[in-house]
Amino acid sequence: MHLKKSFAITFSAQLYSTVVTLIVTPLLISFVGAEGFGLIGFYLILQTWLQILDAGISGTLSRQVALSKHCSSSFQSFLTSFYKIYLIFAFIALVLLILGFTFATTFSLHWFKTNLQLELVSYCVLSMAITLSFKYLSGPLRSGLIGLECHILLGLFNFFYTTLRYPAGLGILYIYDSSLKAYFTYQAFIAVLEWCTLQALFYLKSRHAIKIATESSSPTQSSIKSLLLLSVQLSVLSILWVVVSQIDKLILSGALNLKQFGYYSLAVTVTGVMFTLNIPLNQVLMPRLTALMANKNNAKYVTILIKSVLFSILTFIPLGIFLVVFGTELVWAWTGNEEAAQEASRYISWLAIGNIAVIFMNFAFLLQFTLKNLKKHLIAYALYSAILIPLIFPVIDYYQGEGAAIFWMCHNIIFFILWGGYTFKKYLRNFVNLIFIPALITTSIFSTIVLTNLEYFVSLYSNQRGLTFLSLSFTGISCVGLLLLAALILRQPINSTIKKVSLITEK
Repeated sequence: MHLKKSFAITFSAQLYSTVVTLIVTPLLISFVGAEGFGLIGFYLILQTWLQILDAGISGTLSRQVALSKHCSSSFQSFLTSFYKIYLIFAFIALVLLILGFTFATTFSLHWFKTNLQLELVSYCVLSMAITLSFKYLSGPLRSGLIGLECHILLGLFNFFYTTLRYPAGLGILYIYDSSLKAYFTYQAFIAVLEWCTLQALFYLKSRHAIKIATESSSPTQSSIKSLLLLSVQLSVLSILWVVVSQIDKLILSGALNLKQFGYYSLAVTVTGVMFTLNIPLNQVLMPRLTALMANKNNAKYVTILIKSVLFSILTFIPLGIFLVVFGTELVWAWTGNEEAAQEASRYISWLAIGNIAVIFMNFAFLLQFTLKNLKKHLIAYALYSAILIPLIFPVIDYYQGEGAAIFWMCHNIIFFILWGGYTFKKYLRNFVNLIFIPALITTSIFSTIVLTNLEYFVSLYSNQRGLTFLSLSFTGISCVGLLLLAALILRQPINSTIKKVSLITEK
């Protein structure tokens, strides 16, 4: 399937998910209140922490599918290993369920600062454990479909289940009088249904892949041992990434009362749109770059990677600056809650800028991962984590949510400049000086000038939510649109410059 078509389909599904989430979130707050939304925010954090138990294996499986799917014997050998590894996932999911049933009440009593009834909170935590167990089981199946490049199928799947999780979940709250019990029970049911669907899809698509695969003279071996060895470095990186990116939120969920944590979660939701929109690009790039590197097609590898970085610069730099300039207005237009807008705006600017650095850092990781050279990246990230993790505790203790947000921005920018810059310089000759820095500076200056000059235009409608939202939408889309149009007009000189960049691989 053509890369642009794959990305367009995946991006459309992710955009739908983002829009639905943004529409549903203020309605959720109106149904369950700030404390109830704090509980939902905690559930979202747990979903991210669940990646620790994945230990990078899903990413390794996706990569192995991309490498072995064209050879019949290699792919059949891989499937045998896949289902054996999947049994390990099933055992861990069972342990999660047992822990949920055993400790839900005790955990709820000692962790949350809330006026909600203990019995209610305990039930919600138990429902979270059930939901997370089945989401965990779904991970390898989804990764397998990504490796098979079933992007249209996954796009439709995501569209369908996003509709069930969010708009339909809102309907459950409406029918059952804003009952958090009903909401979390419904989410658990959807997680089970999602897992069953993925089981069927992966089975059917893997059978089809075997039928159309040819026999190769040099089949790819995929024993359990080789798969597990391949995933060791990635697993450590995955664990460290989850801890680094989520430990502040986990600590804040216990340090702040649920109402204040709800406002922080609101800011995380707003700025998290950047990560959500970046998912499709990462999903499409991972198997494609892996295959190109395996085939030693360095020129196409460089072209696809650099154009993807440029697309991210032209999209996420203006989006980040937009959130800095219009964060308060956006949350007010979004929720209609003045208090929520003021409280969330204390965090949005810092979180948004930090998120930009994280998105660019992901390209450095992709570079290392597809080149099968994660050792240095692992060492760098381990040192970074060792310095960062002990510091977050006193930061939150003394400066609470705002301190955590500022710290998020600072440490992500520093790490990207030091390690991301080194990675790009080492593996992509001429990329940093000829393309990355000029594009970054030009886009930042242009976006700042355009957005700050449109502040007056937005202020004309500051007393009307609907018009404010429309003016904000026009402002943001115009800025990104102008940048993408400029890139389209300048595509010939851009392509010429990309040809001056060469890939440096390790001997």
